[in-house]
Amino acid sequence: MFRLACVLLLGFVAGISGRNVVRIVGGVNANHDQGRYQVSLRTLMNQHFCGGAILTQRWLVTAGHCTLGRKSGEFQAAVGALTAHEGVTHVVTNYIRHPSFDAMTLSDDIALLEIQTAIVFNERVQPVVISGRSVPANVETVLTGWGQLHYPGSVSSNLQALTMVTMTNEECLNNHRVDVHSPPIQGSNICAIRENSGACMGDSGSPLMIGNELVGIVSWGVPCARNFGDVFTRISMYQSWINQNIQLK
Repeated sequence: MFRLACVLLLGFVAGISGRNVVRIVGGVNANHDQGRYQVSLRTLMNQHFCGGAILTQRWLVTAGHCTLGRKSGEFQAAVGALTAHEGVTHVVTNYIRHPSFDAMTLSDDIALLEIQTAIVFNERVQPVVISGRSVPANVETVLTGWGQLHYPGSVSSNLQALTMVTMTNEECLNNHRVDVHSPPIQGSNICAIRENSGACMGDSGSPLMIGNELVGIVSWGVPCARNFGDVFTRISMYQSWINQNIQLK
C-alpha cells in the first residue's frame, strides 16, 4: 500500500515495536483533554498500526485502508492512553468499510469498528461529536496520533498533538500536483497544514478535531511534513452514513 517514496498511507503497516512506525512530526506530547477521543488500533500482540476516534461506547471510526488485511477478532482498540503501554483494550469484533472505498484512489477512506466490550467514559475517555458542517479554510484544528517523530526516525512513547490550519481543496490539489503518484483530492477530503510538521506513518485514521468535534481522519500524505498539506477524510460527508450504520438516534 505504499506509493514507493512518493505517497505514503500514514499507518498501514505500522507497529509500536515493528518497522515503519512513524509519529506526528513537529507535535508535542498530548494532554488528557487532547487524547480523550483518540484510539490506538493494535494487533493482539499490542503493536500499534493505526489511529481512530471514539464514536460511542461500542463504535469507533478509522480510515478504510486501516482495515485492509485485518480480520475481526484479530485486532484491538486501546482508549484512554497517552503512552504506548497504557490504555484499556477492546477487541474489534466487526467492521464496516465504506462500500465505495477504493484502495488505489483512497476515495471514501473510512471504516467503522464495533468492539466487544463497552467503553467506560470518564474524564480521560470521551466520544467525539460527529461534524455535520463543511469546515472552510484557515480554521485551526488539532491532530493527535501515534505516528513517528521523524521520517525516517524512531518512535515516540507518547501520544502527540499538533495544531494545524485547514486549507482549500484547490490549494491542496495544487501542492500535490508536483507528485504524479498522489491520489486525487476530492470533495470528500479536507486538507490541513502546519509548516514543517504533520502526520506520518502510524497516524492513519487519527482524528482531526475542533474542540470535541471530529472534522477529519487521517487518510494519506507525502512523507512526511513536506509542506504539501495532509489529506483527511472529511467527516461531514459521511455523517448520515455513520449514523445509519451505528444506529444513532
